[in-house]
Amino acid sequence: MRSVLIYLLITVVFSFVFPLSSASAAVVINEFLPNPLGSGDTDEWVEFYNPDSLTVDLSQYFFDDDDNFESDIGSPKKTLSGILGPQSLCYFDLSSYLNNTGDTPTLFNVSGVVIDSHLYTTPTEGKSYSRIPDGGEWQGDQEPAKISISCSSLAPTPTPTSTPIPTSTPTPTKTPTPTKTPTPTKTPTPTQSVPTSTPTSVPTKKLINTVIPTSQTTTLGETTVAAQVLSSVDISPQTESTPSGGSGRILIISFLFVGLGLALLSFVFVWRKRKVK
Repeated sequence: MRSVLIYLLITVVFSFVFPLSSASAAVVINEFLPNPLGSGDTDEWVEFYNPDSLTVDLSQYFFDDDDNFESDIGSPKKTLSGILGPQSLCYFDLSSYLNNTGDTPTLFNVSGVVIDSHLYTTPTEGKSYSRIPDGGEWQGDQEPAKISISCSSLAPTPTPTSTPIPTSTPTPTKTPTPTKTPTPTKTPTPTQSVPTSTPTSVPTKKLINTVIPTSQTTTLGETTVAAQVLSSVDISPQTESTPSGGSGRILIISFLFVGLGLALLSFVFVWRKRKVK
């Protein structure tokens, strides 16, 4: 019972420690030609195989001629690209990259971890190193079976588009409330004071009634009586006020009418007296 528990514990630990290694081994080096013939196929090439049931992004891998990720002396690492489908193959041209005296073709992931590698020493000219069957064990001195699909012809790795950073919505500025226009106050219209004219006192003539004696009325003629009546009227101007202009003329005319009236009355009076006799 104790041994069973120990086995289960070891199994659980290994399942947690090594899951990434098994998952990273999805793509493998399937075949390569390090020493092509002098005529005919003169370029070196390497073939990759995806044994997984999912597509693989080759841009997550690097190919090198040695297993030292940090060292790039002489031959820098090759950057791969393309989307490789499940159980699919593609090749990658190397030109003069692998040594004829021996090398270690290696596949790294982007973290520098070795995914697949195979050491060779003295390759036969025109012969390849190949896994038989695809993804199986390595075999040397094989007839090259280069796949016709180039990795560069596969669908390119999609370039991630940067998510635009949302710009902050500007805070709307408050529309200023219009201030009320003050109602203009009416300017009081100045009233013109109309000067009131002070009435000018019109001097009145004092009439002095002279009593004519009865004894004289019988002996005086019409002319004498008129003269006495006129002489009894005080027509001399008073010293209180002296009219001027138009008011003076009116006063003179008034005096004339008064004088004529009195003369007429005197005449009538004398005429009636004579008639009675």
